[in-house]
Amino acid sequence: MRILPCLLALSLAAAGGVRAEESYVPKAGFKPVIVPRPGDKGVYTLLDAWREGPDRVVLVSKREGPSGINYTRRSLDCRRRRARDLGLGDTVAEMMRDKPGEPEWDLVDGSSADLVGRAACRTAAR
Repeated sequence: MRILPCLLALSLAAAGGVRAEESYVPKAGFKPVIVPRPGDKGVYTLLDAWREGPDRVVLVSKREGPSGINYTRRSLDCRRRRARDLGLGDTVAEMMRDKPGEPEWDLVDGSSADLVGRAACRTAAR
């Protein structure tokens, strides 16, 4: 079982209070990729992706939009275009604690999962 790296950092708020902010730290060498989705008010960022076999990729992504920030950890079969959520959350910590979801499901052409998944399949280290 691979444990994803994550970093919890503290930052001082301008009013003098302390607020915990967290950010996902990708494995060495991975550069985040912005994934455009026309018509969506959210911004999708592929934060990390790595291979777990010739056709399988695990990815971590973030969506920032009017409703807030959401993180997703997902296993994806690039050849069969099927995915399984491994963790979801409004924070990195929630995503990491979340349990895997339903069995694999088919990606829908043009969906956010499809577009982020395609970017992961292209950029994951081989």
